[in-house]
Amino acid sequence: MTLKELSEHPEMANPKEIDAINDVIQEIKKRVKYLCGLTEGITLDSGREPDDIAESFYQENMILSAILESFVSNACQDFRSITKFVFNNSDHSFVDSLPITEYYGCIAKLCVLSLLEIKEEDEMNPVFAITELGYEALRQQSFSSIAQSALFNMQARKLNEMTMTLTRQSIRLNWLMLIVAIAAAFVSVISFIVSLR
Repeated sequence: MTLKELSEHPEMANPKEIDAINDVIQEIKKRVKYLCGLTEGITLDSGREPDDIAESFYQENMILSAILESFVSNACQDFRSITKFVFNNSDHSFVDSLPITEYYGCIAKLCVLSLLEIKEEDEMNPVFAITELGYEALRQQSFSSIAQSALFNMQARKLNEMTMTLTRQSIRLNWLMLIVAIAAAFVSVISFIVSLR
């Protein structure tokens, strides 16, 4: 189930997804360690392309920013309200296909970082509240700035790659023009010699 489907039809959540959010709540309550699943598989030898890593980093930070921004109008929000806000105010190019487990991971990360806390436990719709640290992160636009920097770096990298490709093509074209110029000079010399005879 994607974030879009959950925001439109929360009653259609299957037991597996309900168990997943219960697991997240238990992780939040323990606060023993950061969630290893957030960084699992992201290593230098992961096989993922730098663009894929940069894009997932951008997406995660945009979701974290959107979750925090949902608390601007109300310090306590239920899960459903947060989800609707994130879905309605985020880039649909990635929110439509965002796995719900990654979304749960973002909420859990904010709780582990003490930016959010659980006010009411409810299996289907827990209530979260923003903390003072959360307000500070929201005022500084920390996650939004990180996401925008990641997007800028990703786009700059793509632009640099395109520039390098164009430079290579330009060099090839210059060599070709040099060969044509030499051939034209050679033909001119030969035609001059032939005309003298």
